[in-house]
Amino acid sequence: MPQKFDFFPNVTVEEALDYVCQLKGVRQHSQRKREIEQKLEQVGLIEQRKKRFRALSGGMKQRLGIAQVMISDPKLLLVDEPTVGLDPQERVSFRQLLTTLASDRIIILSTHIVEDIALTAQHVLVLHAGKVQYMGDIPAFIATVEGKVWLYRGAIVPDEIQRSTMIISSQATADGVEIRYLADIPVPNSFPLEATLEHAYIYANRKKGHYE
Repeated sequence: MPQKFDFFPNVTVEEALDYVCQLKGVRQHSQRKREIEQKLEQVGLIEQRKKRFRALSGGMKQRLGIAQVMISDPKLLLVDEPTVGLDPQERVSFRQLLTTLASDRIIILSTHIVEDIALTAQHVLVLHAGKVQYMGDIPAFIATVEGKVWLYRGAIVPDEIQRSTMIISSQATADGVEIRYLADIPVPNSFPLEATLEHAYIYANRKKGHYE
């Protein structure tokens, strides 16, 4: 499934799936009808079956994209950035759909949205500049950055933070500034934070020559 699933604007949802069925070699009309009915039920688009593609919301288009790749029940799905451009509710709904489909097949999710990975995946493969930085389960990946995540509170930004740490975020406060950063050894006035998948991802992909 591509990052943005697109189709002929005046074709209805079920017509789109019928077209894909024929491309995939499902020749008999009765078989195509059963296949389309099953896939629409699976992705929650039964009520939109007569709706034209141009009238679908972003989330519905992504669901139709999943339905068309599910024809013939493949055991491996490759999904590219499926929630980009979706509103929060559509993202939640789409993640639930992927989790359901993953019960009896392998789904490879390619994305930069760490939240989607944290809430759907069991294992991660992290690539940087074409090289594998990590491959394994998520808890072990998060453990690679435990004890390296810190929150600094102070009136000014110390030179040491800018010089020898990886800053994740900074925010002005009434008393000065709060900075979340990665470092093996914290600067004064810093407090430890719980490591997350996002912290581990940033740490794994740190640039050469920057905080090593």
